[in-house]
Amino acid sequence: MERILNLQHLKDLHSSGLTNETIKEMGFYSGTAAEVQVILGFAAGSGLIIPYPCIGGGEPFSRVKPDISPIIDGKPAKYLSAKGTGVRAYIPPKTWEGLKDPRTPFIITEGEKKATKSDQEGFYCIGLGGMWGFSQNHQLIPEMANIKWENREVYLAPDSDYQTNDHIKLAVFTFERWLTRLGASVLVVRIPISGDGPKVGLDDLLVARGPDALRQLMEEAKPSLFWEIEDIAALPEYKRFKLTQRLLDKLADMEPIEISPWKKLCHEKLGIPASDFKAQLKLARQEKQRKQTLAVERDTAKTAEENWCGAEREATELSSQAINMLKDPALLYRIGETAHQLGIAGEDENIQLVYVAITSRILSAPISITLKGEGS
Repeated sequence: MERILNLQHLKDLHSSGLTNETIKEMGFYSGTAAEVQVILGFAAGSGLIIPYPCIGGGEPFSRVKPDISPIIDGKPAKYLSAKGTGVRAYIPPKTWEGLKDPRTPFIITEGEKKATKSDQEGFYCIGLGGMWGFSQNHQLIPEMANIKWENREVYLAPDSDYQTNDHIKLAVFTFERWLTRLGASVLVVRIPISGDGPKVGLDDLLVARGPDALRQLMEEAKPSLFWEIEDIAALPEYKRFKLTQRLLDKLADMEPIEISPWKKLCHEKLGIPASDFKAQLKLARQEKQRKQTLAVERDTAKTAEENWCGAEREATELSSQAINMLKDPALLYRIGETAHQLGIAGEDENIQLVYVAITSRILSAPISITLKGEGS
């Protein structure tokens, strides 16, 4: 069946600067409500279907941009994927070929359209579902784990709200640290805010200002902590405290050798003396350790509670089985048969009597017996 692209979705893709040739190559199409339900496994109405390139042996996967965003967890869900499919990275074919050369620099941004536009303009680019979309279950997602990061030059290009959104700042910093530990050289491209208008993405930048503007921003790219210190320095003194504490929280996770340049920059840009920086960093580490200890205690208590509940359920099940066994009129006979099978010799009555005496030890007043044979 021929796949179509309606005018609404075509305009959406054109607004990101995608050409008809690119749109066709990447396989974007308009999905009916029935087609969307087949992809997602639940009803979400019609929408734009974004197939992910099946490269590197990955399973077929698509995301949907619904025409009417459903409210999930109190927020409109702009993009949807099937439950249980996990987190995936969108890698256009040209970018995939470029990644085969470990000397090739590339960009990581938010969203499929932005990655496609960058790839179209000659910039190798990977699109994530969001800046936190690089990992799942505390591990890099497969597409990212398969990339050779050693000595790789990487540019993280979040949307312009990175400058004002602390959640995104933390995501960028965390991702940057992860890739740095894998040997990559990571810098953050800072996309300018457009006045009071909506946030600006990589595709918006390329449409409005062209590829040369992105090249310039890549030349000006810096580590994420540099941008954070710059932002704090631009504020009046009375607004700096909270952001400075967040900065110190991030530095508290770093090794002493890594902290040295940031200590110097904090002195130059924020006027923090070396002695004050050291003291504040020590407090930040102590607070982080306190929170980690509390988290471990909570996890331990939760595990203990789960184990107790499990033991209680097991005891209840065993109690039920025990009661049913005690109601068996042939219980003593079965005990005698089992004893003989185990090789225990003797008369059945004596075996049964000894068994009753032994099991009575769980009672407050156990039975005491004396067995005498013919020769006694």
